[in-house]
Parts: sequence; structure tokens; C-alpha cells
Amino acid sequence: TVAVVTPTETAVTPTVATPTETLAVVTPTETPTNTNTVENVAKQDGNVNYMVQIGAFTNGNVNASVLKQKFRISESVKSEFSGGFSKFMVGSHSQYKDARDQRETIRNNNGVRGAFVVAYNQSKRITVQEALMISNQKWYK
Repeated sequence: TVAVVTPTETAVTPTVATPTETLAVVTPTETPTNTNTVENVAKQDGNVNYMVQIGAFTNGNVNASVLKQKFRISESVKSEFSGGFSKFMVGSHSQYKDARDQRETIRNNNGVRGAFVVAYNQSKRITVQEALMISNQKWYK
């Protein structure tokens, strides 16, 4: 028996080791030369990727090939280990709407009722809400 853990789309943001970033700080006595600095940084970081998570397991016997077979998934299943869970995702979309559509297909055609959209910015997992803001996209039900 395989138990599927299905958190909500915005529930868990696991800790992922990332390289140290250097940010410029403007003190109140300095006059900023570019008023769009924050917006420019966000757009530069905007390498957002949306995927559909199909499961998260603490059981080490569950792997991508087991899930592909159980749920009749033909595409590649990616995995990561974070927060004590092996997490499994499919798809790779720059548009949230495309990932949402794939989520619905997986729920309806493959029987993964708890599938949900996850987001990454430059390989770091972030909330879908953050990803939508960074990529200037709309949320679709």
C-alpha cells in the first residue's frame, strides 16, 4: 500500500541549501539612482518553473519507477529529498496555467487525486504565490 501525502499548494516550503547572495543596501542618506532596483532584481531572478507534485513519501521503497507504473505516467518523474520526504514531480512549465492544466489531467486521468502545483525559482522551491508574483502571472482555479 502506498500512502500519498498531499499538502496544499502553499503549505510547505522546504529548506534548500542555496549559494550566498550579495545584495546592495542603500542607506537613508544616499539618493537612489534607480527607483526600479527591486523590480529589476525580481525580474532577473524570474527563472520560474512550475511542476506537478504527485507524491511525498518517507518510505524509502517508493521511487520514480514505482510511481510511474502505479499511476500509468508516461513522462519523466523527477525526485528530490527534502524535509525528510522523497518528493516526486512531473512536468516543467514556465506558465502556471500549463502546470495547472497538467495537474487536472493527472488528477482525472491518472488517479493522483492529491496532485498539486509546485514552483521553483532558479532551482529553489518557492511558494506558487511567490512564483506568480515573480513571473507576473495570474492564478487560475
